[in-house]
Amino acid sequence: MEVAKKVLLQAGASLTDAAESAGYASDSAFTRAFKKETGQSPAEFRKLESTVHS
Repeated sequence: MEVAKKVLLQAGASLTDAAESAGYASDSAFTRAFKKETGQSPAEFRKLESTVHS
């Protein structure tokens, strides 16, 4: 998931890119696992982190 988090923060990276980097073949499976581990969806993570880092 740490690799996927880094991918999510890259400009132009898609959810599919992040999912594949974490070894998931499906975006929905990745989203469920990401939310279970982090407590937020990939979109929420991206929005919050981009706000913090800008």
